[in-house]
Amino acid sequence: MRAEGAAEGRERAQWEERGPGDGVAGQRGRGRVGDHRRPRPPAGFCQAPQGSGIRARPAGAGDAGAGNGGETGGATLRRRVYLFSQICDPLCFFYSLSANPLGSTTPRKPVLSVSARKIKDNAADWHNLILKWEALNDTGFATANNIANLKTRLWSEDAAELQSSPASGEGADKTLPEYSKELETLCEELQTTFDALAKIQMKMEKLSSTTKGVCELENYHCGDGRHRPPLFHTWPTAHFYEVSRQLSDMYQKELLLKRTVIEELAHTTDHDLTLSYLSMWLHQPFVETNSKLLLESMLLETGHRAL
Repeated sequence: MRAEGAAEGRERAQWEERGPGDGVAGQRGRGRVGDHRRPRPPAGFCQAPQGSGIRARPAGAGDAGAGNGGETGGATLRRRVYLFSQICDPLCFFYSLSANPLGSTTPRKPVLSVSARKIKDNAADWHNLILKWEALNDTGFATANNIANLKTRLWSEDAAELQSSPASGEGADKTLPEYSKELETLCEELQTTFDALAKIQMKMEKLSSTTKGVCELENYHCGDGRHRPPLFHTWPTAHFYEVSRQLSDMYQKELLLKRTVIEELAHTTDHDLTLSYLSMWLHQPFVETNSKLLLESMLLETGHRAL
């Protein structure tokens, strides 16, 4: 029995050492010369799938056969985990480089409080609203200038007709409908521009109200005697409300002036007064010269302008 077991063990060892190309004569008739097919394993041998990379071993030589030179299941698992890590680690490194290329660093932005974020957003809204106001002011001036030119042309035509022949009721009926229609169209365009300016001014009022609410919230949390650090650089929170209130008052007064211009421009018969209305609309006397300075200072304080 011992001799048969030893012979079977030698046969298995010889079969393991022979590869797929060892199909030469001398394999006890199992392969022919030139036949490179893998010989059939002996009985009782476990054959691994083709191309799996797992070495065939005798049946029953599992974890218990570790002492006889067999590979345990734990060692096989560790080898597979190692191979998997060798494949995945370069891929993870590649994707990390793709997400953050070499030489590119993202600077960290300072974390702002809720109040500071609201003040900063209000400053940006002030800038955008004033830009829209200026664009509408130019559009309204162009319309008002067309109204003034139309009235001047019609006055000249009326004066020429009066000098040539006395005005008749029939001639007045011919010129009045065309004159009224064209003037009415221009007045409607100017009124549309004024309504858009009124909406912008209402948004300015809301910005001032929001800034006041931030100040009241700070007063509630800090009280009167506690130290209040600035939200950005040097301005206290109350100063933002003062600037917002000044700008809002300027544009509110300017809006009332433009309403007067709209009501009187189409009905005045004095040429000099018409030119005065046009000048008032264009130069905006109630928007003071320091309004731009206040706006730029607020943008600089909140970080919208670089120091």
